[in-house]
Amino acid sequence: MKWIDLQAYQEHFPQRGQVRINHCKEGESNRKFYLTRQATGEVVGYCHHCGGKGVHKASYSEIRQLQPDLNYTGECAFKKWNVPRLDLWDIDKRWQQVAFEDLPLLTRRWWFEAGLNVSEYKVAGIKMLDGNKFTIPLFCEGKLTGLAIRPMKDNLPKWLMLGSKDVSPFTQASAKNNTLILTEDYLSALRLSRYYSALPLMG
Repeated sequence: MKWIDLQAYQEHFPQRGQVRINHCKEGESNRKFYLTRQATGEVVGYCHHCGGKGVHKASYSEIRQLQPDLNYTGECAFKKWNVPRLDLWDIDKRWQQVAFEDLPLLTRRWWFEAGLNVSEYKVAGIKMLDGNKFTIPLFCEGKLTGLAIRPMKDNLPKWLMLGSKDVSPFTQASAKNNTLILTEDYLSALRLSRYYSALPLMG
């Protein structure tokens, strides 16, 4: 694994959420280097071309200036994709808690092929929107701030990411383990969270 010193990219650090910039030379501009600001103030970076990773620890003054937008709902995007607002997660009947064994066969196969098990489906708090849109809730400081939706339909994107980009890492591991792993997607982060804190860069 190539370790990247993020100090050289400080001018590109986002105040909130994520930016994409050039890192490796791959012909024309590729913008495959992701810099993501965490709610804790840290900036994590990952290059999808060379696989390099880096973490910038926030100084005390930076942390004091951080004001994560935990109430952001991105209502325009929610309306575009006909998804209920975040504050309706627990009450809107379009969100359905479906037992794993009642999921469509292809959905269960997709889950197992990602190396995940039934208990992690339950731990993640997953719901189905309208019975056919697999949805992972995303949290920051214990509050629901976003959704990762897998429509399972050919005419829609593989993933819909809605809500705030302020998301806490996934973790099922012991609190004593302070290693942070960066992953490209949500399922990999959930799988690796058995052993470490894992942060998906998708979104």
